[in-house]
Amino acid sequence: MGRVPPAWKFPGVGGSGYLSCIFLTMNTTETQPKIFELNQIVSAGINGHPRFFRVVRLTAKTAWFQELVGQLIDHDGYGQAGNKLPTTTTRGGVFNKRIKTFENGNQYCFQKYEGFYTPWDGKACRYDSYD
Repeated sequence: MGRVPPAWKFPGVGGSGYLSCIFLTMNTTETQPKIFELNQIVSAGINGHPRFFRVVRLTAKTAWFQELVGQLIDHDGYGQAGNKLPTTTTRGGVFNKRIKTFENGNQYCFQKYEGFYTPWDGKACRYDSYD
């Protein structure tokens, strides 16, 4: 898939270069729904505190997770902010959550005070423990 050219290279949709950019991006981006799979890494977390989990069991309506320890790959020198990746080390027991689906087909689970459990995109997650 190619990059979308800048909006200023197009005459505009309704006279707006900004709308052209959105319109072109929406029409040229093809994505598959993100669904849970066995042994998949899942990320969750709110307010700059990412957590990682592995899917250890899966049915049509329920996913079982086990937490993976996260590791800072770079930080501010004090370990209070940086980027975090999952390791293979597990922590805690196995727990389950009900699978729900967004309108676009992406699956998720939700836990109050932890946020959405969604399939991890493979990129480092921003960590920030500053108040």
